[in-house]
Formats: sequence, C-alpha cells, structure tokens
Amino acid sequence: MADGKTHLITGIATGTAIAAYTAREQSGVDFVAELIGGALGGAVGGKLPDILEPAIHSWHRSTAHSLVTATTIGVTAARSISAWQDFCRANASRHDDLCESATDAVGRAWHTFVAFLWRLLSGVAVGVSVGYLSHLALDACTPRSIPLLA
Repeated sequence: MADGKTHLITGIATGTAIAAYTAREQSGVDFVAELIGGALGGAVGGKLPDILEPAIHSWHRSTAHSLVTATTIGVTAARSISAWQDFCRANASRHDDLCESATDAVGRAWHTFVAFLWRLLSGVAVGVSVGYLSHLALDACTPRSIPLLA
C-alpha cells in the first residue's frame, strides 16, 4: 500500500516528467523553471487527495479519491492545460519584454522574477494534475482500490 512518502515521490516524478514533456520546446531557464514548477505541483498534487480526505483510517477514500474525480481531472487537464500554459508563457514573454525596456536594475530584476514565476506556474499546472492522478493510480492498485464516486 502506498504511503505518504510514496505519494510524494511519485507525484514529484510524474509532475517533473510531464512538465519536461510539455516544456520540450522551451530552452534554458524557461525549461528549468517549468521543470521546477512541475516538481512542486507534483508534490502538491501527490499529497492533495489525502489533504482533502485525511487518511485517518483505511476506509477514508471518498469523493476526492474516486474514479469520477480522476476522470474529471484527466479530461479537464487534457482539454485546458495547453491553454493555461500558453497563457502563462505569454505573460512570461510580456515580462521579458518589459525587462528589456526597464531603465533601472530594480525594474529589470522585478520583471525577470515575475517572468520566472509565470513559467513556474506553467509547470505547476501540469504537475498538480498529474500528481493528483498518480496518487489515485497508486491507491487504485491497493486491495481496497478507489470508489467509483464516494
């Protein structure tokens, strides 16, 4: 049976792997920022089902651990992650442009930082969803599995 440490490690691994895939056309710091975001999002997503429904006993799995929730997250992610990442990357590019036109070091540092955060969020979006799904997949492989709905 998967424990909290296993969920965390698997969430980080899946979040990082899928973020690497979706960021494959990014380069340098942009790629690394999305990888870090994927790892952070995967860590959160990998633990989120047990945060929503704490594992206080072996029958704790309900709606947050259900097949319906897994399907909803999977379909929603497949339909909207790309648009979310495009939005994040566009905002990062806008701040890159603002950084180039900034006249002082503080302005350049600020826009560089904000651009990095937008790229980080691009990876977080992927990481949270696949981390959550990795948690449910691990739980589905246990003797009690996961419920259909609740």
